[in-house]
Amino acid sequence: MALQKSWQLANAGKYPSAGLNLAEPLIDRLGGEDRLAFLVSEVYDSMDNDKDLHRFFDDGGGRRRNMDKLKSRTVDYLGGIWGGRAYRGPDLFSPHAGLGVNDKVMDFMIRSFAATFKKMKVPADAVKIMMDDIELMRGPICDTNKKFAEAAFKKMQALGDPFDQEALAKARAEQDALENARKEKMAKFKREKKERERKEEEARKAAEKAKADQALLKKKQADDAKLKAAAQKKEEDAKAKETQEAEAQAAAQASAAASAAAELAQADFGRRQSLLVADFKSENSEETRASSGELDNVALQRPLIRVVERSVVSL
Repeated sequence: MALQKSWQLANAGKYPSAGLNLAEPLIDRLGGEDRLAFLVSEVYDSMDNDKDLHRFFDDGGGRRRNMDKLKSRTVDYLGGIWGGRAYRGPDLFSPHAGLGVNDKVMDFMIRSFAATFKKMKVPADAVKIMMDDIELMRGPICDTNKKFAEAAFKKMQALGDPFDQEALAKARAEQDALENARKEKMAKFKREKKERERKEEEARKAAEKAKADQALLKKKQADDAKLKAAAQKKEEDAKAKETQEAEAQAAAQASAAASAAAELAQADFGRRQSLLVADFKSENSEETRASSGELDNVALQRPLIRVVERSVVSL
């Protein structure tokens, strides 16, 4: 069973992995592709920093291998077997066949994976499945018993004469057809995704515009209400001012009329007082004349009667 699973992992993309049989793909349990990239980068860096394993990342000519490319291809592979995008690269055995990767190197890599899983705080049940998958990669990567090498040799023999141009052309045509179908499927997926994103963006912009328009409408209504209230207050203030001015004018007119009436009353009082004084003087003159025998008793009483009459009239 383990050997069968090793063959499946060695040919990722052709067989379903254990991770795909779960309700939630392992890559999601891990936290997504970015977290997977972090996991792979940590493992490769720990191996590269080891004094014994550092040599595996040299190409033999004193030059460094492209670490970014190695990490990227490993992310693609692990993502494919753990429920992410389908892996389309080579199997595990072919790129490792000439590197001399042994069990010691594999043990170090497995410990690095375990330590990084712990550092990332990945759920224990997911870690167990992924660690089992990594352990099963030991077969095609190390190929200690040369079983994968023998299988590869038999497969090459089954393909027939490597110089049979017709067979090679047919095989190449089949591969091209598969690749073209894959590319078309990927292009369709990208077109649909782009169209979906375009519609989502249009809907988002429309929603934002509607929200902005609603805000502008509310602001306009508030501004109109303020202007109306200000105009109404201005009109009320003007009317109040007119009323105050009218009342002040009426009060002034009433005061002026009262002053004029007082002046007239005062003048009338002075005039009457003058008349009384004149009458009194006239009466005194008649009394003088009476005393001299010029006026009779009736004449003497007449001034007194006039004074009494004027007093009654003035009352």
